[in-house]
Amino acid sequence: MKILKICQIHGMAHITGSGLRNLIRLQPNVEFRIEEPFEPQPIFTVMQELGNIADKELYQTFNMGMGMVIIMPEKGSKKALELLNQHVEAKVVGRVYEGQGVCHSKLGVEYHRY
Repeated sequence: MKILKICQIHGMAHITGSGLRNLIRLQPNVEFRIEEPFEPQPIFTVMQELGNIADKELYQTFNMGMGMVIIMPEKGSKKALELLNQHVEAKVVGRVYEGQGVCHSKLGVEYHRY
């Protein structure tokens, strides 16, 4: 993948089983704050309503529209997005802060352990 040769990648996580909590495995001593997530597919809304499932449970079990996350310095994100958007839909969904765990800012969902 060309992005690995051109951009300074600090980590990558496949957001499948364990959802956003997978980010904690990359670096447990920072906070990954999801500020502009992808819109989840409509099936997740249906599942949530039919199963009376809380946001926290959905985001720790399913990818909720984010299949892969790349952690990298902000200064390289423009070039990375140019490369990625030639093949898939990509955007900056959040930032790394001092702290611990993963936080979905808009929903107030937090995870502090994997």
